[in-house]
Amino acid sequence: MNSKDSDAELFTHLNENIRFTNKTVIFDLDDTLIDTANCYEKVLKELCSRMKNIFSVEADEVLAVQEKFDSEFWKTAVFDAERFPKSFTATYKHFCKLFNKMPNEKIEKEFEDLGWSVYKMIPDLKNGALELLEALKSSVELWLYTLGDESIQRSKIERHSLGNYFQHIHIVPSKSKDVLKSLINGSSKMFAMVGDSLRFEINPALELGLFAVHVKNNYEWKLQKAPVISDNYVSVKNLREAQNILETNFISERVVE
Repeated sequence: MNSKDSDAELFTHLNENIRFTNKTVIFDLDDTLIDTANCYEKVLKELCSRMKNIFSVEADEVLAVQEKFDSEFWKTAVFDAERFPKSFTATYKHFCKLFNKMPNEKIEKEFEDLGWSVYKMIPDLKNGALELLEALKSSVELWLYTLGDESIQRSKIERHSLGNYFQHIHIVPSKSKDVLKSLINGSSKMFAMVGDSLRFEINPALELGLFAVHVKNNYEWKLQKAPVISDNYVSVKNLREAQNILETNFISERVVE
């Protein structure tokens, strides 16, 4: 595959085995269909444990520093896999400076490796994910719209055999109103968005006049927080509730603007 083909594949994949309909539901992947936050929580817990052993600092202080660096390194809306590991080494250096200790290169590398390890984990499917996709696939077109590195995201999709459910798979380096608009621009279809991030999925969908379903999570990343710009959405606690809302408010009847 040449680089041009590879670049194109990063953004879209077409599954020819699924028929077209006049309605499309766009799904986010991480923390919507799969429990990615659980993987991050495991790695962050290990970070806190190691930091306590070295500096005798409590978890809440470590997490506050790590989140601060993680947010600072997100200088643009573009996904950067290095951002999370860099926040671990920056946190280690922060506490070295705070406690007047010289950073140890070996320990620093261990923290960097710990940060990278999250990408090697395969998140579990969220309860009701396959049941939801099975229920919808015969009545609407399904798209997957996920932010991240192509190889990382594809490994998650392939691990759970999710590809066969979706007419289109869009793996993008950033999420915004303009990115979403570029995907649906010119289509006469009706679209609904299902995602966990108010900033990256729900608000962009609402800005474009789409119906949206916000799937709440126990953990909400600071980077994903944002005030909701419209009331044309529904918040649900799980995917079973999302299925009910979609079948009632989107598939069975036109959403009232």
